[in-house]
Amino acid sequence: MSEASVEVRVEWSVLPPQVDAVGGVLHALLSATRGEPGCRTCTLATDMGTLVTLRLREVWDSEDALRQHLRSPRFEALASLLESAITQPRVEFVLPTGTRGFEYARGVRDAIEGTR
Repeated sequence: MSEASVEVRVEWSVLPPQVDAVGGVLHALLSATRGEPGCRTCTLATDMGTLVTLRLREVWDSEDALRQHLRSPRFEALASLLESAITQPRVEFVLPTGTRGFEYARGVRDAIEGTR
């Protein structure tokens, strides 16, 4: 990660029967996210075991680009999926000021809701 870039990291363990459904949704969202302005890269890795661990990683040019993404319908769909998970995914936003959890995304989205 370069000095100006920021990252989103999600680690989510699901049962093997859930992999196709969850992975399919994540792949579709990532394909669209790759085309967003400021998105440098977007990847999804899978580790198979008793539980299947999905690791999502997005790298953005800047925190401003990330904030725009967090306000998008695509991120809203991802957030809904994560919030409905039976096992809570680990979500990290790696920013110049430090690493934050999912509350960072909620704060960005709530700030927009408050201005409407």
